[in-house]
Order: sequence, then structure tokens, then C-alpha cells
Amino acid sequence: MNRGARRQMVFLDDTCCVRFLSLLEEAVARFDLVVLGYALMPNHFHLMVRTPLANLGQSMKYVLSRYGYWLNKTHAWDGSVFRGRYKNRVVTEDAYWRYLLAYIHLNPVRSGLVMRPDRANWTSHGAYTGRDDRPAWLDVREMVDLFGSVEKLEKYVSDVHHGAESPPPGFEPDDMFARHRRDELADPRGGSPGGPPHRRTPEEAIADLEAVTGESLRELRTGRPGRAGHPARWLAMWWLTAAARLSGVETAKILRSDPATVTRSIQRVRTRAKGACQLSEWVATLLELHSVSRGQKDQ
Repeated sequence: MNRGARRQMVFLDDTCCVRFLSLLEEAVARFDLVVLGYALMPNHFHLMVRTPLANLGQSMKYVLSRYGYWLNKTHAWDGSVFRGRYKNRVVTEDAYWRYLLAYIHLNPVRSGLVMRPDRANWTSHGAYTGRDDRPAWLDVREMVDLFGSVEKLEKYVSDVHHGAESPPPGFEPDDMFARHRRDELADPRGGSPGGPPHRRTPEEAIADLEAVTGESLRELRTGRPGRAGHPARWLAMWWLTAAARLSGVETAKILRSDPATVTRSIQRVRTRAKGACQLSEWVATLLELHSVSRGQKDQ
């Protein structure tokens, strides 16, 4: 796995995803790479692969260097696209192997991009279940045989999603969405999680935002004419997912946007709220509201 340098987006749109997967297909042909699963997220990716020729380094250098060159050239960027060398783990246990596939396919769900893994467009889950055409370079036979059937694989992924299956010993998640438990409200400025929150209803969360930013729901949906960027809208997307614990899809529906924009906006809050700015002040006020509401609930 690897993520964007400086926490930047590396898969900006469908064209980027198609390009990355085409390079992965080339790596399969060039290096006898066996791809068993993948998930492309806005700012990182996961691959589940086997290298019969023990040439993982060559394979990844081929894919990542060419993708980085293409992305820089296409978008007039400069510098490193990914944050250093990719991370990898050697997997030898079947239990870990099974859980890893489910974990990878659930990345878009944990991030709030979709409600269910079968709604994600850029993972291998659809190829396993038959929703999508399986590319010739993706090997699904091994994992289906390991689970026993496609139906058992789907049930296992669902069980992992709902907590009925626990991680195997030694499993260590890498992605940013596993850093804080779902029942904690993390301070995007880098502080400690705020403990189990009083879960705000969407109506309460919107009222919080209107009071703190001075913008109505209509303005949070559409922005104010002539403004460069819209920090209050970014804040709204973060607060609805953090305090009301809505998914990216649900948040996008309320704010008349799309899940990818929600993800980008949350990332902007995490990046920009660490300095002295209006956004940081808004975050501090909202977290204080959260602390007060939690205390009232405890009483």
C-alpha cells in the first residue's frame, strides 16, 4: 500500500483509476505478478498480490513511477506523488489472507464513500461477486476456492463489516480510517480523540454549523458568490461525518455534493485546521459543543 505525498489526492477521478489499473495489468504481463485484490481510494491504494518470481520491488517501481510521471504530466504537478516507498507485509496464514481481502474491499465503506462494498467502483469486490466484468489480469479463483464459494466470500465480508468476524492475530491495519475507533471524535488539528460522543442528529449537526459559521444550510450547500474555496462547506462535510456519524454518501446527499468531494473536504479540514485560521477556530468551537453535549448526556 501507499498514500499520496503530503496527504494529497492521487486518484482524482475515474481516468486516474483506469490509468493505474492499466499499469497494474502491464505489471502482470511483465513480471508475472499475481493480483488477487485491490482498492483505489482518493489518497491511497491497497493491493493484494503474490510474486512467484520474488520481484515485488521491480513490479511496484514499474507501476508507481509510471503512474507518478503520468499524473505529474497530466496535471502539471511537480515532485513526488507518493509518500516514499510503498509498505508491504508478507502473509503466510490463510486466516490473515481471508481477512485481508475483506479489509481491502471494505476500505470505501470505512471511509464513508459508500454504504456497502458492492457499491464501490474501484475495488475488486464487484469482480468477485459478478457485479462487474472480471479483468483477465485479476485472479479471483484462489480466494473463491479458499472461501468455498462466492456466497461464502460475500457473507464473510459482511460479517467483517458488522463486527461478527474479528481480525486474526497480528493483523495491523494501515489506512487512515482505522486510526480512531468509530465511536471516537478525533480532533483534526492533531489532538487526542474526544471520547465517546453524544451522537448528533443531522438536524443538530446542521444547527451547530449554522450557529458557528453564520451560514445557512442553503449557503453551505451552494457557497457564497465570489468566494475562493468554501471552508464552511468543508467544515460541514467534516462535522456531519464526525458528529452525526453519517457516511460520505449521506453527507453528500444533504449538502448536494458527491462522496469524493466529501472525502476531499474532510482532508482539507484535517490539513488546514492545524494552523491559526478561521477554520481552526470553528473546529475548536464545534469540539467544545461536542464536549458540552457529551457532559449533559452523562448527567
